[in-house]
Amino acid sequence: MSWIKYIFGYLLFAGWREIGYNFRLWSILMTDTYDEIPLFDDEKSYDYFWSSLNYDEILPKEFLESLYQMMDDVESGKIQTYPLTTDEFNSLQELVGLILNEALKNEDTE
Repeated sequence: MSWIKYIFGYLLFAGWREIGYNFRLWSILMTDTYDEIPLFDDEKSYDYFWSSLNYDEILPKEFLESLYQMMDDVESGKIQTYPLTTDEFNSLQELVGLILNEALKNEDTE
């Protein structure tokens, strides 16, 4: 990925998207129309606004390049993928749930 493609194809779009999100939250905060944000009360909306100013969802060029390389490797067949059936997926979900529950139990006992 060239720097021009990164800047004009991703970085500017992602930056303006973040500015748009922050402006929307700012306008809700200034006009006291918290009902536009479902499931939030006034204090949570206020806190979310200020904490969201620190969010940065813009990915570095090197990370995007590695993702594109992985996609190309999968599409070209360089990396072989295996389909996952619904039963296998459900088994994985149960296993992860058990592991998380065990970790939470251990955390509570400490």
